[in-house]
Amino acid sequence: IGELLGVERARIEYDEDGTGHHVRIGDAIDVGVEDFVALQGGEPVRLANVLHPSNTTLTVAPASSAHLSTFGIEWGREGQSGFSAPFSWAG
Repeated sequence: IGELLGVERARIEYDEDGTGHHVRIGDAIDVGVEDFVALQGGEPVRLANVLHPSNTTLTVAPASSAHLSTFGIEWGREGQSGFSAPFSWAG
């Protein structure tokens, strides 16, 4: 991290439908993941006891959509690794 490119205000939308999780931030960010289930009807695959800021258990969830376009930065990672994890904004 070196140079602050700017700050924008944008609406944040979050949607969840069981194993799918999707967040959109204005027109700049669109990210969706789908929890990976190895056995039909089974539980999603999880990684436990990991050091991660959102949770110590992460659900494996490849990106179904992943695009960022803001401040001259274009980034996309559809189909690549992703995770989902419950967290709370409360302190």
